[in-house]
Amino acid sequence: MPAEAWVALGLGIASLLGGMLWAVFTVTGKLTAAVTRFEVVGTQQATEIKELKEAVQGFAVVISLVAVQKEEIRALRETEAQNTKRTDETFTRVFARLDNI
Repeated sequence: MPAEAWVALGLGIASLLGGMLWAVFTVTGKLTAAVTRFEVVGTQQATEIKELKEAVQGFAVVISLVAVQKEEIRALRETEAQNTKRTDETFTRVFARLDNI
């Protein structure tokens, strides 16, 4: 085989290897960038999930307060109903005695 053929073959193989190395470095760079973006997104989502968890815990406190207030309102209504009943009974007795006079 003549020397020019060997040179052409060497250049061909070198260009193929160079192209393959360039492709590997390009793919590796893009993969690294994708992994970095994935990590950033994961960190942001973790922060947002933490904020949501804190908000839900805040809602739990509010719901507990509302439940306590609801029970207090129910107790006040029962007391009011009992007082109204006593007042009505007292007026009934008073008017009954006045009617007897």
